[in-house]
Amino acid sequence: MSTSLFIQRHINDLSLTSLFTTRELLQYGTRNAVDLTLFKLVNAGIIHRVARGVFRRACLSKSPPSVLDVARAKAAAFCRKIFNFHDVAAYEMGMTSELPSIESQKQQKDEKNGGTTKVIFYSDGSRTSFKFGEVEVEFRSACPRKRKLVDDRVGKYLKALWFLGPLGYVQEQFVALGFDRIERRALKAQLIFMPGWLQALFPKWKSKYRDYELYGAPVLEREESLFTRIRKIRKAGRGRSVPFL
Repeated sequence: MSTSLFIQRHINDLSLTSLFTTRELLQYGTRNAVDLTLFKLVNAGIIHRVARGVFRRACLSKSPPSVLDVARAKAAAFCRKIFNFHDVAAYEMGMTSELPSIESQKQQKDEKNGGTTKVIFYSDGSRTSFKFGEVEVEFRSACPRKRKLVDDRVGKYLKALWFLGPLGYVQEQFVALGFDRIERRALKAQLIFMPGWLQALFPKWKSKYRDYELYGAPVLEREESLFTRIRKIRKAGRGRSVPFL
């Protein structure tokens, strides 16, 4: 079976709103053969080119994909992940009333770039950018300490504080969030990865939880949410309190 037939069968198996990229089609042939097939399909009106290397089946009745959908497809093609930081986490935690640019679809003009609309995402790869219509989508590299913060309540709270700065911490607001005992333990354990100014916002807590299933390694080294891990350990009765800070 030729490269063209493989690609058409791959596209036909997708839904009308699914995005696909050039890189995921390279399994069916050489780069030149894949590019030529996609060029012909675009000219025939079978598929629509959303951005460079990103396509979708042509369907006039469907709304165009969002900037976030295109960014996720582009990042996945290069085995990258997109992380929510800064204004998104602060808004979701109720620490700011200003809508984040991604959720509100508010795109700010950058006068230095001649009025080009720019949307910024953070990923675990190097810095790069691409065009999506009149929008410039930019990927910025997120440091490993930020990537360790998962999207549970504790992780979002620390991301929000990192974005808002020292003045973003309000004692009354922290109390109003109502972190329970397990969440407080997770927060204490994550603080050792935070910048010094952020650690100084909290009392000198002593975290005392280890997971002995990991042969003495702290809970925070697991990829899953620290909050979820501690809760599982407590439920199974395998946890044991020892100081490790």
